[in-house]
Amino acid sequence: PPLSLSLTDALETPDTLSDCPSASDGVCEPESVLGEEEAGAGKRSRTSSRRGKRATAGQKSETEEGRKETEARRREAEAGSSGESRDVVKTVIVRGKAAVDTECKAQIGKAHVYSAGSEVFDAVLNQTNLQFNNNKFYIIQLLQENSAGCFSVWMRWGRVGKVGQSSLVPCGNDLNKAKSIFEKKFLDKTKNEWSERGNFEKVEGKYDMVKLDYSLGDGKGDEEQGRGKVAGDQERVTPDCRLDRRVQELLQLICDLQAMEETVLEMKYDIKKAPLGKLTGEQVKMGYVSLKRIEDCLNRKATGRQLVEACNEFYTRIPHDFGLKTPPLIRTKKELQEKVTLLEALSDIEIAIKLVTRVSDTEEHPLD
Repeated sequence: PPLSLSLTDALETPDTLSDCPSASDGVCEPESVLGEEEAGAGKRSRTSSRRGKRATAGQKSETEEGRKETEARRREAEAGSSGESRDVVKTVIVRGKAAVDTECKAQIGKAHVYSAGSEVFDAVLNQTNLQFNNNKFYIIQLLQENSAGCFSVWMRWGRVGKVGQSSLVPCGNDLNKAKSIFEKKFLDKTKNEWSERGNFEKVEGKYDMVKLDYSLGDGKGDEEQGRGKVAGDQERVTPDCRLDRRVQELLQLICDLQAMEETVLEMKYDIKKAPLGKLTGEQVKMGYVSLKRIEDCLNRKATGRQLVEACNEFYTRIPHDFGLKTPPLIRTKKELQEKVTLLEALSDIEIAIKLVTRVSDTEEHPLD
């Protein structure tokens, strides 16, 4: 059965004003002869009518040009977003247990994400609401300068796939102040206490926490994520591979990280929000739980509020970059299977990246 009228209207709300039909699209030409009843008004009427038509044509032309410019700007913005997402092989420097957000230009290479034991002050939040075309993220990081030891809190927020807006709050040497700002912002955005994040519960209308894996960072130095090379180390000599050349080529194809990242990109997975080298199996499992809810809705022919909420939950847990478009409702078993395939790919990439990172410290060739 079709969605209710109000829900359908909400889901089909135009993404931008450029999608809305302008008032001039349906404007009627002015009746320039109204009120002219004199016998000699015919000529003036025809002249006025021609002028009115020319003016209306000019207005339509200007309106059409304006719409074309708006559409061109939108395509340019979409292309810009696509261009950013195309940079799938992005190197981030990890000092400690997390990477400083790549958009925090002032602190890249100068500071690191503060951690105390297993507590890493780094939060990536996400929220999707199909009804209101919301697909947004919020990043919060407590940073500590490498040399001076001063603290600051970095926050960046916006639509998934866009750079968005940001704020860097300096806190000097006051660690408690920085922690207070970080924890207050986390509570404000999630309605969960930072100290209780282990029992995190999603609150309706608030952000969910995207769980990242910091187990690969050893805190001993800068590390290229997913490559396992520590800055300052001497260049390791890779021993010759003992496998047959054809087997080597096959394994290289299977374990090609860049190819796997590009595959996921085509599926619209947001590799910036959950870096592939830090992907958690728990996050993927949460995605499966959401897909099960969607499947139950489809089996029961429940295409209303329950399906919308299930899709919101899935897109929130597994961030997608849809650009300016409204996140689509998963309405069919085919669309559901596409998302299952996405999660399967993410699980494979998690295993492969950790495997490649793990073997980088051994004395034999990675393919052996």
